[in-house]
Amino acid sequence: MSSPATTGRRSGKRVRRVAIATVVALLMGGLLLGVRRVPEGSVGLLDSALRGTRVLRPGVHLTLPGAEAVRVLDPYVRDGGLVFVTPEGARLDLHLRLALRIDAEGIRELWEGVDEPDPLKRLDRAVDDFVTDRLESLADGSVPRLDDTMRSSVAEALSRYGSLEGPLVLEFRADSPVAAALRSSSEWERIRELEQQTGVRVLIVGMDGMDWQIADPLIERGLLPNLAALRDRGAWGNVKALMPILSPLLWTSVATGVTPDRHGVIDFLVPDPVTGQPVPIDSRYRKVRALWNLYTEAGRTADVVAWWASWPAESINGHLVSDRVSYSLFEFELPTESHGLTHPPEYFDDIRPGLITDDAIGYDDVTRFVDITREEFARARERIEIDREAAYKEPVNHLTKILAATRNYHRIALDLLAGDQADLTAVYYQFLDEVCHRFMHFSVPRMDGIDPRDVRRYGRTVDLAYRYQDELLGELLAAADSDTTIIVLSDHGFLNGPDRISGETADVEGQPGRWHRRYGVLVMGGPIIAPGELETTSLLDVAPTVLYLAGLPVPDDMDGRVLLEAVRPEFRERFPQTRIPSYEISPHRVDDGPDADVAAASNEEFLDNLRSLGYIGGGGSSASVSSHVNLAATLIASGDLERAEKEVLAALRLDPDHARARKLLFSLRYRQKRFDDAVEVSRGLVEGADAGDSRFVTRVARAYRQAGRLEEGIRDYRGRVDGGEQRFAALLCRLLYEAGDLGGALAVARSVLAVEPLNEAAMDTAFNVALRQGRPGDVEPLLEAALQANGRSVAHLNYLSFVRERGGDLPGAERLLLHALEVDPEHGASLVNLGRIYATHGRQDEAIPLFRRALRANPGNADARKLLERVESEISD
Repeated sequence: MSSPATTGRRSGKRVRRVAIATVVALLMGGLLLGVRRVPEGSVGLLDSALRGTRVLRPGVHLTLPGAEAVRVLDPYVRDGGLVFVTPEGARLDLHLRLALRIDAEGIRELWEGVDEPDPLKRLDRAVDDFVTDRLESLADGSVPRLDDTMRSSVAEALSRYGSLEGPLVLEFRADSPVAAALRSSSEWERIRELEQQTGVRVLIVGMDGMDWQIADPLIERGLLPNLAALRDRGAWGNVKALMPILSPLLWTSVATGVTPDRHGVIDFLVPDPVTGQPVPIDSRYRKVRALWNLYTEAGRTADVVAWWASWPAESINGHLVSDRVSYSLFEFELPTESHGLTHPPEYFDDIRPGLITDDAIGYDDVTRFVDITREEFARARERIEIDREAAYKEPVNHLTKILAATRNYHRIALDLLAGDQADLTAVYYQFLDEVCHRFMHFSVPRMDGIDPRDVRRYGRTVDLAYRYQDELLGELLAAADSDTTIIVLSDHGFLNGPDRISGETADVEGQPGRWHRRYGVLVMGGPIIAPGELETTSLLDVAPTVLYLAGLPVPDDMDGRVLLEAVRPEFRERFPQTRIPSYEISPHRVDDGPDADVAAASNEEFLDNLRSLGYIGGGGSSASVSSHVNLAATLIASGDLERAEKEVLAALRLDPDHARARKLLFSLRYRQKRFDDAVEVSRGLVEGADAGDSRFVTRVARAYRQAGRLEEGIRDYRGRVDGGEQRFAALLCRLLYEAGDLGGALAVARSVLAVEPLNEAAMDTAFNVALRQGRPGDVEPLLEAALQANGRSVAHLNYLSFVRERGGDLPGAERLLLHALEVDPEHGASLVNLGRIYATHGRQDEAIPLFRRALRANPGNADARKLLERVESEISD
């Protein structure tokens, strides 16, 4: 047995052996951890605080753990930014990417002279320096052209240090301004390659608000000889406005070929970005190029006079006379270089001596349009000294201002045409629209509530204004070269005759679009224009057509089309259409605006004119709301409901009671099938809504049905009607119809029509009840009474056509629908109904174009599509 002492000695020896073994193991492990292998064909970079930066050849290398690190390059990869500074000091941001299988000698040669402790960073810097040196030698003092030749030269130079694996990428960084500029330059070079020298010069004459419904009777009487002659030898037809029907939006769409949500001009007023106060829209809000910009960039010349939202004047290759010239404070000392009224700025000095104010418009000038005495004219002019703002809202005084502005711009246009006529001349006249807003409610037949004495004074003013505008057109045509292609158009028409809004004047404050009709005029003339009537065109078609006529490529991102049917075949054969993706290949930049005091003076005078016309309300404080609402209406029309909802809600946050915004919200909720929400939104709207708005009333009633709340709606509105609030009767009859109470619905509808024969909502209900009862002839007397009140009511013409067709009077039905299409050429129901009659009675060849027209106007017209497919199938069989 061992003694305790012996046992203690043995235990101590074991502990020492374990300790020694542990130390040895740790030492061996450390040595193993410090072994680094560089594969054959690669190199390593040693980063050592003790031994410095070294290159390691292929093989095994010992390193000190924790004190030295090895990075194996298998191969060396460089992928990142590279800065190149031109001899002029301009910084160019490049991107370099390469994979280089480099050897040790190559690395040592490359990084010689580079002071950087980290070996990989040292190599990166060395490669960057080598590439930039190579670029500098190849660029020869200019911006390097980063093409395949340049890249191949750099790659070949690098090959002395190793072999490249894959392509060398050397390009301007994507977000670099230089990259954008070079891409733009390259794409512009491609555009110029597609240009054709057609030699065509174009004169666009914009006549705001001109309407064939007003012009045609005057043409028939021989009172518009210049427009008539141009139409007789040219291509002509209706042009359809966009929604909303407001001039700044529409004329900017004419000039750009894109919809308002894209070009950015969406209202008369916008909030000033600095003060937040409402200011008139101007050129700085336009996001895309206009025709005059495209002509300039193509090296063509352009002269532009008075176009909407053209102030401050942009720098173009020609003359731009902005829409502020004739509303400027002429006694104000304008700094020549910063007023923004014209381009070039000094051109304003040339035209300023010839500009007149309304003080130059005398009694003889005014009585060409109105029937007043000298005493009445003198009293009207005297009131300007007493209350300027109120006085200019009077018809006679406003007419003097309209005439002064029109004469100023017309004289400037003639002056430009008399010189070296530009490749593109665009002249805009606001004259007819202003006259219609001020005087249409005085025209015959007399509207209810209009003083007969005012009808005597102003009843012929609109017709006489058309005659004056025709004279101005004749002077333009005489001044232009004979080979000029003429395009005369309006942005919309104007409610006239029996279509005028009862109980409302055409200068209703803040709601100018209510009196605008959807269809304007389009006439094209000149040696290359094919004569004949055109199907209804779009304002968006003007810009691409002008580009084509000029021989410039047509961009795919314009929303319109080229009106090839208006161009002679020989021109189309000689100059086939060329296309590009877009002209917006670099940001559209507008020159800086004028000095603040000049801008403020110009804005205030322009605001006064907009208020006097009724284009804006007295305060103009709803600029932001109106902008949101107009953009929402544009987005709804294009089907973008998500963005439209954001704009509507933004408008309602600013003004929760804004009627138009709430009506758009109702439309959105209905289309989103949120019927409970739609019902709630409709409650306040019904109070002030037009009781004859059939579409709105029908949707409200259907929203109640879809929400399961018909009984509630009937109870509420029956109580109000029984309480004497007859404006709710049209909605009540539609609610009863949706509930299946045909007798009750018909009784209420008849009570409405006895007082308001043109109430479309009540007539629609009466017609549908009679149809379901199998007695459509019962409503014939009601329809005839309505058409006696207004023979141009398209809805009533369609209803009566159906009744006549059912009664066997096919020629009568056809005549009614043809008349409806004269009034509204793109009315979907009229096109489908007439096409259906033709298809049913063996006239398929006449039916097909009607269905196709209906689908062009509205691709979602299910009836037109179904009937077209059926007729085409029958023909093919």
